[in-house]
Amino acid sequence: MKSLFDQLVIYLDTANEIDTNYNIAWYVVRNFSKITKMTINELADNCYVSPATISRFCKSLGYENYLHFKQACTLDKVFDNYNMDLTNMRYKPKECTKNYLKNICDEISKLSSVLEWDIIDEVLQVIHNSKKIVFFQNHFLHFVSLYFQIDLLSLGKLVYAPVEYKRQLECAKSLNENSVAIVINDGEYIRNNFRIIQYLKKSKCKTVLLTNKQDTKISMNYTIKLKSNMSRYTLLAIIELMIYRYRSLYYLY
Repeated sequence: MKSLFDQLVIYLDTANEIDTNYNIAWYVVRNFSKITKMTINELADNCYVSPATISRFCKSLGYENYLHFKQACTLDKVFDNYNMDLTNMRYKPKECTKNYLKNICDEISKLSSVLEWDIIDEVLQVIHNSKKIVFFQNHFLHFVSLYFQIDLLSLGKLVYAPVEYKRQLECAKSLNENSVAIVINDGEYIRNNFRIIQYLKKSKCKTVLLTNKQDTKISMNYTIKLKSNMSRYTLLAIIELMIYRYRSLYYLY
């Protein structure tokens, strides 16, 4: 399943503020690290609702019960993946900025020797021949899928890039042999959304995996391997190059 924290953020962005579940989500986000030690009664008291309301809230997010909800809180890691020395950033912001930008530029400059264009071309051909394309990714990588989605839509392709877990699950169930599923795995997506992956396998759709997890055991039709510490800017550059390549192959007359 999608990262619980991601789900809560999406819920807060889309729900009505006067909704009871909105207040529960808001409390959980602000007290995320404390939830694992709370009983359902304690959380209910803090949110001024009944335990039954908490149970319904958990089920609305796709969890069987409050226990599974708490387990998701335990497994979820929030804001612990900074690739920067924050102490150095505090005292030497200019130096950190210079190093940060240099690392991004160095990373992007190496793409020409890293990208496997034979595999990418096969993926682009599958996309071109498909009737439906769906992107699957975590919330914070949605902008990458959205970029590709908008370009493909402008070319008349039927493309979806759902954000919410329930919508992703619905899309996974709707695919068939004429569809393509593109999974962007940041090291967490496949682990947290195994149910969606199972539906993709069952659908017999073509599956494409963009991953920075080199030892992933998930078998898909096509795998585009990325560096383990690749930045989102480099990933966006890869998507942009794929768009240019796609247009050059199929829309350059």
